[in-house]
Amino acid sequence: MQLKCKKCGNAMEPPETGRPPTYCSKVCRRSAELEITRLGRHLEKLEFERIQLNVTDNTGIKDMLGRTSKVQLADCERNIAELETRLLLLLGENEHEQH
Repeated sequence: MQLKCKKCGNAMEPPETGRPPTYCSKVCRRSAELEITRLGRHLEKLEFERIQLNVTDNTGIKDMLGRTSKVQLADCERNIAELETRLLLLLGENEHEQH
């Protein structure tokens, strides 16, 4: 079974005994920790934005990019899903999908 680092994707050899590593080095582990923190903060902001868009009346007012609140909400939900997927990968929560 070939293992890959969750942060950089480098191949890793599984240990003969014990739990398989998630990251190939201390640098990757620390980098992943920092990314997880940043992702969490970004997700908090997007969740707040999603709540506000859900309570906004759809009056047809557009943002600076020309998006209606409905399109903004869809974009926000797509961004949340992408960030959650990345977060789960870094945390090793989707290992069952890779086997």
